[in-house]
Amino acid sequence: MPESIHINMIAKILNQPKYILLACLTCIFSSAFASDNTYDDKLIKERLDSMECLLDIQYNSTLEAYLKGYLVRAKSNASMILGRTDIYFPLFEKYLEEYGLPDQLKYLSVVESALNPTANSVVDARGLWQFMEFTAAEYDMQVNEHIDERLDPNLSTQAALRYLSKSFEKYESWELALASYNAGPGRVNRAIKRARSKKFSKVKRYLPQETQKYIPAFIAATYLLQHYSEHDIEPIEVDMDLVHTESILVFEPLHFNMIKRITGIDEDVLKRLNPSYLNDELPPKETGNYLILPSRYVPAIYDYLGLKPIDAYQGKSFQKGEVIDLQIAE
Repeated sequence: MPESIHINMIAKILNQPKYILLACLTCIFSSAFASDNTYDDKLIKERLDSMECLLDIQYNSTLEAYLKGYLVRAKSNASMILGRTDIYFPLFEKYLEEYGLPDQLKYLSVVESALNPTANSVVDARGLWQFMEFTAAEYDMQVNEHIDERLDPNLSTQAALRYLSKSFEKYESWELALASYNAGPGRVNRAIKRARSKKFSKVKRYLPQETQKYIPAFIAATYLLQHYSEHDIEPIEVDMDLVHTESILVFEPLHFNMIKRITGIDEDVLKRLNPSYLNDELPPKETGNYLILPSRYVPAIYDYLGLKPIDAYQGKSFQKGEVIDLQIAE
């Protein structure tokens, strides 16, 4: 497929989620491509058999299509995703540990958005975790002319994990919890009722085709993240200012122009790290707004706002992507 044809554009034209479109294109155009030595069915099946995965792995044509999409047809897209893991996975891992959830749930954002914080679907689901506006409201995320908190990496991740935690508690199955994330609990509940079972193998036939494919999509993303090096896929390099970051809570309005004056930060970096502020300004908010900055710029913001890390963090070296609570300096 010519590189000039953009996958997002095709997805909008065909009105299909990107992960389904990728699998469809793989199947349709497979005969147009020569065989690729990096895809060995037997070897990949052996790796899948021994791979740690949150879900039960069934190798079938759908899973194969997703795997070939990452490993053969769209290696450049896979490299881009792998590069973005350095930006977002440390943040996901922190919250997963806080919520007591499996670390592998971080792969779900790969399926949802390819780790693009401004991803926007044809049905207007947005952000790393692809929340619809009505679902965002249920999880206390604001969406208005000033701010779209679905695009906030901290808030959207917390909301996604709250949803998944609640779903797993209800269904006692990660397959069904992920199906609920994709299709909604109503459809999953009806499918369970029709199947007279909570076993995903029996329930899935009553779910939408998109949701049935969602589980193989997650398994393929898991395989990519665990075995990319064995397929000669290299992560793209990303700006270290996007990797070594800290998140701070700011309780007063603050415009991006002022942040630039205080820190000297590059405007593109500031906007990329903080896409939820639609007018380049942190609006007033009683509970505070998250501001993500490269670590080297944070001391200047501390000084300007009269903030300091809480005592528990004094003298500690911060990890990339770590969220830091702040208090007013006395």
